[in-house]
Amino acid sequence: GWPSGTVELIGANDDLPADDVRPVAIRVSPAAEIVLLSGQNAELRPSSGYYLTQALAGLTGRDADSSFRISSRSFDPARARAADVLILDHPGRLDGEAIEELAGMMRRGKGMVYFVSELADGVNLRGLQLAMGASLQLPVRFVPPARGRGRRDLAVMEVSRRERPFDVFGDALDLALAPIRVGGGLSTELTEEALKDRVLATLSDQTAMLTLTDCGAGKLAIINADLEQSNLAFLPAFLPLIGELTSAVLPAAGSVSESRCGSPMVRLLKGDLSIEDDLIAGPADGWAEIAEGYGSWEASGTGMIWNWPAPDELGVFEASLNGVVIDKVAITTPAAESDLKALESGVLDAAGKSDQRVGFRNVRDGDDDKDRLWNWLLVACALGMVLEVCTLRVFQT
Repeated sequence: GWPSGTVELIGANDDLPADDVRPVAIRVSPAAEIVLLSGQNAELRPSSGYYLTQALAGLTGRDADSSFRISSRSFDPARARAADVLILDHPGRLDGEAIEELAGMMRRGKGMVYFVSELADGVNLRGLQLAMGASLQLPVRFVPPARGRGRRDLAVMEVSRRERPFDVFGDALDLALAPIRVGGGLSTELTEEALKDRVLATLSDQTAMLTLTDCGAGKLAIINADLEQSNLAFLPAFLPLIGELTSAVLPAAGSVSESRCGSPMVRLLKGDLSIEDDLIAGPADGWAEIAEGYGSWEASGTGMIWNWPAPDELGVFEASLNGVVIDKVAITTPAAESDLKALESGVLDAAGKSDQRVGFRNVRDGDDDKDRLWNWLLVACALGMVLEVCTLRVFQT
């Protein structure tokens, strides 16, 4: 839910007591619902889908039953929408309707992890990119391997150590990645329009193993490996890698939600909302109704947006639908305004005077008090040049 309230400094004896109390709003998300979308037979063991189902059971503490899995052959959009994260593995060739459904989910913030293992996966990703347009720019394109160059026994060569999912291993990262041997998947080519730093891991044949890309309001992680032809599922690194990847594609959970007083506040609301819904914005419990307007609602391709051009009071404000809180935001002052520092010794003399000039200006006074001397100086220079040209023409011989 949305805990909110205040953070207060008690007994702070400073010269600015008004900033000793600050509003705070925190979004605490429930445990993520993860669903595997696969075209493989659920009874096939061992298989890539079997390894992933066992991993999800280990991450969630639940039994490895069919609740984790839906079939791509009989795609159920309602079941997929109910999940926070979708993992796609061997889904086969997806039709246009399924591609549009997945694209719409990502626009609204759905996280996805896609295991690329066969040519159909490259076709699916291309269709997904076309459906999402400019909101999805993959750093690589997936193409069939060159004839005669099988993808087997590939080692992990370069990784982004400070980014998820690899930062969880710390100093033991090299030890965790050394035994990994990857097989299957597709060759990759770098694209010109995408950010190359979104390639988080590469293999010994210089192809991308892992990419992480923003897509609409969601995120898409792509693992270029077939678990049936790789040893990754048998290694201790497999479970933390899957856990960190599913967390990386989730919307920020447990995060502090705040905006600056006087600065535009634009927030994308979670859930399937429309402009016809009776959304209400106002102060949260415990805050007086001082601010006016509380912003407006705007529809976009990714969902409903709460737009407040200039919040004019501090406090916690919420957007609700039929009494259910959809979003909260704490309107605060910039931290720099509370950064009270003592003057260095020597700035003021014994009489309290200083050679330095100190001044202030009210931002609401407008720009009328700006120094206009330079403007007049430029005008004088221009007039002088015109006068000089005229004089030369008059006295020329």
